[in-house]
Amino acid sequence: MSAGTPTQRVFVTGGSGFIGKHLVRALIARQHHVTELTRSPSRAANDLLDTAAYEGALKGCDTVFHHAGKTGRAPREQYFDTNVDGTAVLLQAAERAGVRRFVFISTIAVKFPDLRLYHYAQSKAAAERLVLGSKMDSVIVRPTLVVGRESGPTQLLMR
Repeated sequence: MSAGTPTQRVFVTGGSGFIGKHLVRALIARQHHVTELTRSPSRAANDLLDTAAYEGALKGCDTVFHHAGKTGRAPREQYFDTNVDGTAVLLQAAERAGVRRFVFISTIAVKFPDLRLYHYAQSKAAAERLVLGSKMDSVIVRPTLVVGRESGPTQLLMR
């Protein structure tokens, strides 16, 4: 393969987040062709549920890196709309487009013994089940703590 020729076409959700920014830079450095779904701050709608926002971009992609998700404090419905329903819509579109691999960022919290009041972890666990049930080869990553100069936990510790 000649220099400058992309080795793979990849699609990234959450590319503007802390993990996503680093991932996108690393993929580009490795000569991958990267297409990103970026959040639309001008819209109240959940971008992950808008298949028109990414369905065409998935054609020809080998791998989806799904990092977008609802975090922080939110009502239960928002976690499930984004983390479960958004993942379901993305999985269906990726399968229709012939994507072979799906990498999902989850959370170590899905393994906590009591999730009754932890809606974020409940939603990620439900999304994991969807990913594992898809036709694509899948990988689920469960970070325990994400640190770095610009990460939320690091900023909190620095304050």
